[in-house]
Amino acid sequence: MRIRPFPAVRPLPDLAAAVSCPPYDVVTREEASRFIEREPRSFMRVLRPDADPDCTEDASPHHCAARAFQRLLKEDVLLRDRVPKYYLYRLEQEGRVQIGVAVTVHAEEYRLKRVRTHELVREEPLQDRRQHIATVGAHTGPVLCFARSLPVLEDFDPRESSGALYDFTDEKGVRHTIWTAGSYLEPLQSELDELDCIYVADGHHRMAAAVAVAETQKEGGGADEAQWILCVIFPASQMRVLPYHRVVVDLGMPISDFQRVLEEDLGAVRVPRRFSPASREVAVYVAGYWYRLRLDRGDQSEAGGTGLTDSGVLQERVLGPVLHIGDPRSDPRIAFVGGEAADERVVDMVDSGMAAVGFLLSPVNIGTIMQVADRGGHMPPKSTWFEPKLRSGLLVHPIQ
Repeated sequence: MRIRPFPAVRPLPDLAAAVSCPPYDVVTREEASRFIEREPRSFMRVLRPDADPDCTEDASPHHCAARAFQRLLKEDVLLRDRVPKYYLYRLEQEGRVQIGVAVTVHAEEYRLKRVRTHELVREEPLQDRRQHIATVGAHTGPVLCFARSLPVLEDFDPRESSGALYDFTDEKGVRHTIWTAGSYLEPLQSELDELDCIYVADGHHRMAAAVAVAETQKEGGGADEAQWILCVIFPASQMRVLPYHRVVVDLGMPISDFQRVLEEDLGAVRVPRRFSPASREVAVYVAGYWYRLRLDRGDQSEAGGTGLTDSGVLQERVLGPVLHIGDPRSDPRIAFVGGEAADERVVDMVDSGMAAVGFLLSPVNIGTIMQVADRGGHMPPKSTWFEPKLRSGLLVHPIQ
């Protein structure tokens, strides 16, 4: 694979915690506004210009983002590394550690299916990110990726590395530490050269949008740097996948009828309390009652791979035929709840009347994700939630 180091645009060391922020797609506009209000130098101005009070209604949000980016550079909040580097990125959350490497990957690797995906992308967010990258002139947030194995990172000992560029704990209690590769450069380069593929974990729209920008730049004779896409690659063994639950707002039938269908037609069993579902089962919460519903996956040989995932079977056996949720990507009756404490949020939504029923799923195994991606298949939307999240604004890749 064509993978290479890059010269990052990044915050001054003592500003990293203040400037960096969560990815654009995991915060609401209100949350983004609070980031900017607390810290005017926040990179959130670049990621979410719709939340920036300095971005007027008659201005293009992406041009506002570009101006905010240039302002951070002009005010020396961000600095430019002059030499291409590999950056080691360590995440620690509640004692659990994962270590990746920030790189750039050539766009052609995506077209050749050596950058493998497990989610479909939607046209509207794809075009939004495409315009953002092209207008700002940078990849402002890295794509979270993983490889089957990267022994040099699995064996990484921070005590053997030189001083960290950054080391801080974010508002969610996640510790972020970044070094340059240093003495790990040679073995790391060797292992990256030997990779036959990598997998996109988080950032499918960012990746697809960056590839689209690369194609446009290539056709127009633009800078070669646009052909290289910002990623952070972790070993698969270190990835943490959380479940992504479903709630349905309207059953389309009386609750008693749905409970009868659950028990008599689907074979669900009422249980006394909430439980964490195992693979091939789902916990159903409706009207204050819990049900254990076993999922028969049937034929798992289809190329799409939906039979490999509980979310896919739930859609095919329950959400579609019983609740008439056609396309979960666009049906307004379904919502998705992921991340930390997602179970509690599902219960709260049902108890408060915001939703009629909740479905708790078990997390998807990392091996299943690779299996689906290797087949060229796609999971149902919102099947995986990777935690912890990378920070945006720590390592930026300019393409102009």
